[in-house]
Amino acid sequence: MRYFVVFFISIFATIYAFPYTSYPVGEEHVFMGNVRCANGNPIADHAVVVLRERDDITGVDDIDKFDIKAAVNPGENGMFELTVPKDYKDPPTNELELFLEFWNVCFEGEEKTSGFLKEKWWVEYVIDDNEIWAQPRDPKL
Repeated sequence: MRYFVVFFISIFATIYAFPYTSYPVGEEHVFMGNVRCANGNPIADHAVVVLRERDDITGVDDIDKFDIKAAVNPGENGMFELTVPKDYKDPPTNELELFLEFWNVCFEGEEKTSGFLKEKWWVEYVIDDNEIWAQPRDPKL
């Protein structure tokens, strides 16, 4: 019984401690930024940034993906832009619980997450091998 309680608490903490930023449904939301490797490595060939939405009822949905190296002007700066369309629906709630996932940015198989999103504002995300989360930095400050 003790193990069941510990298991239940860890699952509950994982679900409700998950970082995300809320935005209202029914509006277009645009997120811009760049990603870089803390160790100075160039962005890997298969680097992808994914805008995802989570909730307790429907789980996790992919809203938009950006393949960094397939961009029109791919640079080693890792620039990206992701959009939630105005007509995107998330029943039964009126709020989007958004977060970013960074796949294969500094090396193949790597995944980092950030719940920090700032609409229509340039944000830099730093991928550090020693951190669980992608670290956001506001380059305008």
